[in-house]
Amino acid sequence: MLIKKLIAIRESLEPRFKVKHVSGYALHETLDVLQDATSAELSEFTAHNEINRIHFYFQRTRYIFKSSMPLFLFVAFCYVGIVSLSQITLWLALTVLMELILFLTIRILDVEKVTLHKAKISELKVNVLHGVMGLVWSLGGYLLAANVATPIEMQYLHIMFGVAVAAFAVPLMVYSLRGLMTYVLTVSIFNLFYLIQNYDTLYLWFYGYLGLIATCAHVGYQMNKQVKELIHASALNDLMSLRLSAQNEELHQHANIDGLTGLHNRRYIVNQFEIMHSKATRYHSACSILLIDIDHFKKVNDVHGHLAGDDVLVEVAQLLAHALRDSDLIGRYGGEEFLALLPMTNLMEAQVLAERLREQVANSQEIKSKQGFCVTVSIGVAQITEHDSQKQLIRRADEALYRAKASGRNRVEVSA
Repeated sequence: MLIKKLIAIRESLEPRFKVKHVSGYALHETLDVLQDATSAELSEFTAHNEINRIHFYFQRTRYIFKSSMPLFLFVAFCYVGIVSLSQITLWLALTVLMELILFLTIRILDVEKVTLHKAKISELKVNVLHGVMGLVWSLGGYLLAANVATPIEMQYLHIMFGVAVAAFAVPLMVYSLRGLMTYVLTVSIFNLFYLIQNYDTLYLWFYGYLGLIATCAHVGYQMNKQVKELIHASALNDLMSLRLSAQNEELHQHANIDGLTGLHNRRYIVNQFEIMHSKATRYHSACSILLIDIDHFKKVNDVHGHLAGDDVLVEVAQLLAHALRDSDLIGRYGGEEFLALLPMTNLMEAQVLAERLREQVANSQEIKSKQGFCVTVSIGVAQITEHDSQKQLIRRADEALYRAKASGRNRVEVSA
């Protein structure tokens, strides 16, 4: 499913959303990624983007909690000496309490597990709390500003506080247009009521405030639209990167993996042999190789058929691969021959390992039960020396393998 690929997107979308600069051409290219997706996969893709948007909205709301505390304290400080401390304390307590409730209500979404329905419900709850928070701020400020003892300049100052809160809410709450508009309207409603009450002297403020709300709505809509587009474009780019990575991995498999046995092919194992040989000669480390050949393989093909021969190759290859250590590397070197690279392994250790491999193949009940006959291997062992070239080392291992076959097969021979 497409949504499984999108799990990796969360890793690239940091908690504080980092905008990716996407050119028109790049965006056009990424749109092709979804052309072969089913309608169900497209729905999952859209839902995942929505969950990411809500995820960022919640994170930004928690950030607002931390940044709003100094503003509340500053407003309360401005009214000290003008209205009673009990009124200031009550307003500040209610405001901080609502912010605290909002902060504790929000849970950062697990975008890999949460459903869109649950995310939407959580977003609705947060939007309602933002509305209540705006009402508490606005009503408390109205009661303070409407106090008969409040100087006219302080009333103007509170209106400016309302303007600032509404304006700053736009970039802070841009991930949810409904949440933003709910907060802007509720935080402004009692300021507008106050301005209507004093319309004869504050009518310019009234129209200016209406203009502010209209501007917040327009700017918030445009910013919210851009954020959604950027989240969508980022998800598309990451999805295309995943698809390209999968294609590159597939090409890597075709280039380096033997199609029949699943082991590394000759080209890859020879390249790795060159690297191991170079390191061993440079650092004077003990490294060895095993040249493994399936005994009487031509007879298997002639008597039981080539399909049975292919099955034997696969079964022996899997057995050898599982029996080797994690640090070792094995590949198909020729028709029924395998080359195993044993880094940091001296000749004696390599011989012990080769004997273990030979015994496991010879005693394999799984091969015998599937094929109806036993399969054995002969192994030639050689250790890298300072004077060995790659060809010389392969030649010594091949000579040891030849001696093992000449001595009756199902044997391990060590190069002198």
